[in-house]
Amino acid sequence: MGTLIQDLRYALRTMRKSPVFTLVAVLALALGIGANTAIFSVVNAVLLRPLPFANPERLFVVRARNERDGSVSAEQSYPNFQDLRAQCRSCEGFAAYSHATTFLMNPGEEPERERGVETSADLFAMLGAKPELGRAFTPEEDQPGAHRVVVLSHAFWQRSFGGARDVVGRDIPLGGAPTTVVGVMPPDFKFPVESAQADFWMPLAPLLPPNDLTHRDYVSLDLVAETKPGVTPRQAQAEIETISRRLQQQYPETNTALLFFTKPLHEELVGDLRTALFVLLGAVGCVLLIACANVANLLLARAAGRAKEMSIRAALGASRWRIVRQLLTESLLLAVLGGALGLLVATWGVALFAAASPADIPRVSEINLDPRVALFTAAVTLLTGVVFGLAPALQAAKADVNEALKEGGRGSGEGTGRSRLRGALVVSEIALSLVLLVGAGLLGQSFKRLLDVRPGFDPANLVTMDVVLRSSRYPQDAQRTQFFQDFLERAKQLPGVRAVGLVNPLPLNGNFETWDFEIDGRAPFAPGVQHDADRRIVSPEYFQTMGIALLRGRAFDARDRAGSPQVAVVNETFARRFFPGEDAVGKRIVLNGGAISGAREIVGLVGDVRHAGLDEPATPEFYFPFTQVPSPRLTVVARAADAGSAAAVVPALRGVVRQTDKESPIYNVRTMDSLLAASVAKRRFNMILLGGFASVALVLAALGIYGVISYTVTQRTHEIGVRVALGAQPSDVVRMILRQGMAFALAGVGCGLVGDGDYLA
Repeated sequence: MGTLIQDLRYALRTMRKSPVFTLVAVLALALGIGANTAIFSVVNAVLLRPLPFANPERLFVVRARNERDGSVSAEQSYPNFQDLRAQCRSCEGFAAYSHATTFLMNPGEEPERERGVETSADLFAMLGAKPELGRAFTPEEDQPGAHRVVVLSHAFWQRSFGGARDVVGRDIPLGGAPTTVVGVMPPDFKFPVESAQADFWMPLAPLLPPNDLTHRDYVSLDLVAETKPGVTPRQAQAEIETISRRLQQQYPETNTALLFFTKPLHEELVGDLRTALFVLLGAVGCVLLIACANVANLLLARAAGRAKEMSIRAALGASRWRIVRQLLTESLLLAVLGGALGLLVATWGVALFAAASPADIPRVSEINLDPRVALFTAAVTLLTGVVFGLAPALQAAKADVNEALKEGGRGSGEGTGRSRLRGALVVSEIALSLVLLVGAGLLGQSFKRLLDVRPGFDPANLVTMDVVLRSSRYPQDAQRTQFFQDFLERAKQLPGVRAVGLVNPLPLNGNFETWDFEIDGRAPFAPGVQHDADRRIVSPEYFQTMGIALLRGRAFDARDRAGSPQVAVVNETFARRFFPGEDAVGKRIVLNGGAISGAREIVGLVGDVRHAGLDEPATPEFYFPFTQVPSPRLTVVARAADAGSAAAVVPALRGVVRQTDKESPIYNVRTMDSLLAASVAKRRFNMILLGGFASVALVLAALGIYGVISYTVTQRTHEIGVRVALGAQPSDVVRMILRQGMAFALAGVGCGLVGDGDYLA
């Protein structure tokens, strides 16, 4: 121990004598260690940390695969959920849920939008979650026609009710209808984990439309289950598949070729994030290696200057191991200082990551520097100290004493072995930085191509907002239609508004509603063959407002009203898939089930719109006029005359709604440009991160070249003087130095291109 303390004291004295060297080395290591710690904290929170439930390893989701076309459906029907729950003997619990949006309608106040979850009663027990106040749902409350009850989130309870403990048992105006509060969840409870924090949870069955309760082709529910203790995932999957086969035989019209399968909840949650996060972890690992190579080069240069010192120590009896231990102590001390500063860098990095990350990255709020991250940082710090310190220490310890003293006396420079090692380190830095740069460049090129994809509409100067009509004030379809017609007439007259329309759902907002149909005059589709399309409800002005091309036929107009012949407009993908080689205009489709059942004539064909995202292909879609399919919830889409007037359009549109009904909720006020940016936010975020790490790596590699060349020039001062004395021109000296630098650079580029071969192939 005494020897170790002596080594530490000597290392501190040595570092104080070289403050510039110490500062550069510590900063390089802090950058590498801090970046690794920050990204590992993300990997830890998203991938490694178990879900915050009672038995997370036994939780799984249920998905359905169409065995004919291979398509996978995340949402299932309520009858299929009931059968799976009743027949699954391997399951301890089985729950269904769907996302919901409603409003807290306090009299005299602006409606407050709340996001929640409609779920079956056994969800909380299955997750092992207990309310902080009150209780969870009872099975009787999860029955059709039951009284409305709600469990509040802790944040919603604090925000809207001031944390009043007597809120349990109180009726609140949630969604415009009296709803009894039965419980409040603790602050750390969050489900679903992949979404924004839910404000409330309500029983599922009382809120489902009657058709959803009985029709197996009405899919809107996510299913999550828990296996019994001792049941393996393979056993649960086998039983779910057996139940699927049974349901296929019992309900051939809806379940033919529908195969249910299981997937661990955690795996479903992280999805494709696993690959992206490990790529980023590999990138910051390369940055750390480059930082280590730089510090190793600094130590090698320093060791060359201390060759005489080490030779004297050896001549005085110091063993090779004693010299190695002293130098390793110095490198480990540098690593510890770099690791300590790296934790501060990681703290900033984690905060920046959480603030800048896209909204759809799960568990971002759980990212922190917990003990596992601290242990990782300690391990990386110690490993780093050994990695960059071992080679210089061994080089210094194995030097011949007599030769070292001679070299030190002549001032001729470092030995050949040490020079080669430094050159190899620089080459490796360039190679690693080139690998990162090529990866970032390819990612940037891919992102540019994505931005070049046409979404099918013109997003410039488009502003949107959602308007919801309360069923208590507008119980009849005619009342809803009249409200929106009056709104359109007034909105068209607003200054700065070039065009205005209505739609539900809006492109790129993540919402879809799919309807089955048959083609009039043709045999029904074979069981298992896709015969559905995404439904959109629009006003006649919608296509013109959005800039969606009308390719054939006509758009909706005043003829298409309630009581008139039912019509539809379809997109190119719909026509190409269901009417190949034919003109879809004039054909008739028959919708299956629901309030809009019956035959409709296709009167128009419009261009495809990428509703799911720029990286997702267009799907079959049909559009219906809002006058024939009234909806209490529509999105206003208005095109401003120019970018300058767009900001003034929103309050004007709000005013038009408030003139008619001041209690109608208005929310999601945004521009189409922001929606388009949000749809590619994850790709942009990954590109910026990888590009940033690649840039840092390039700077470190450039510093490494500079350090080697600078030190080489210093060591060759005598030689250069002799060359000049013998007639060499300054340009000759410059060329000689540049040749050495270019040799390092070209060797590094060559190695880097070999490493990038898979990317460039």
